Amino acid sequence: MSPGVLWGSELALLAYLGARSGVQVGVGVTGATDQEVAIVDPATGLQTFRATPGVDRYRVYTRLRRDVYRRWLFLEIEPEYAWPYTAQFG
Repeated sequence: MSPGVLWGSELALLAYLGARSGVQVGVGVTGATDQEVAIVDPATGLQTFRATPGVDRYRVYTRLRRDVYRRWLFLEIEPEYAWPYTAQFG
């Protein structure tokens, strides 16, 4: 079953740290337009109903990027904090 249209948005601030490196700080949200939520009822079995569209996950992150070979091969380190935590999003 499809959750509908998956959407996401992000806002970031970028800073130049030199000829080969930079840093980015940002926030983001993701969600779906048509989610189904399942509730198990012991008396009747499995029942489903549609939830209203909304935000599934909020995210705050920072990213450090460094070129290792020319401009097209680089390394990135991106620690983040995301909530709410679910097994689906990790």
